[in-house]
Amino acid sequence: MSSPHPVWLIHGWAANHHIFDPVYAALPRAFQAAYHAPDLPGHGTTALSTNAFDLSAIAAAYAAQVSEPAHILGWSLGGMVAIKMAAHYPDKVASLCLVDSLPKVMADANYPQGLKRLAFADMVAQFETNYQQSMGQFLGLQMMYAAKETRRQVENLLPTIAAGGTPTGLRAALAALLAADLRQIYHSFAAPLY
Repeated sequence: MSSPHPVWLIHGWAANHHIFDPVYAALPRAFQAAYHAPDLPGHGTTALSTNAFDLSAIAAAYAAQVSEPAHILGWSLGGMVAIKMAAHYPDKVASLCLVDSLPKVMADANYPQGLKRLAFADMVAQFETNYQQSMGQFLGLQMMYAAKETRRQVENLLPTIAAGGTPTGLRAALAALLAADLRQIYHSFAAPLY
């Protein structure tokens, strides 16, 4: 068997690469060897180098690390980075899978299907006060209708996700999420979208 395309998994707001630990464990060995799950700036072990969380700069930095077309999965905020990668670096993306990710989150006069109010915007202070508890509640909401085994896996992951403490980039990343409007580049890429 020839070596598979690299697999990149980009996590969402307030999380880190450990959210994908069960995915890594389930991959065949050949895919594990080609697996990448970076921490977004200001999350996990990656510092926020400036006060801004720049989706374009992050996409460029990740694309520079991709030596051959990769399967990219982006969850929520990570999906926005993945969309930027697919649109601006099409030779780096074999396929794109978006999980709970939109090209624009917030509603406006020209985009009524967006959210009128983002519930986790109010949660930043709670995350900064008690990260593990807040992350548990945040993930619990997202897993509300998941199978019991999936919810149990997430609960078991929580101490590992929270081990590094509160991400330093919460506010900057949230500001980028709220401001992003990728509708002009959404679907402008050739890679298959799942």
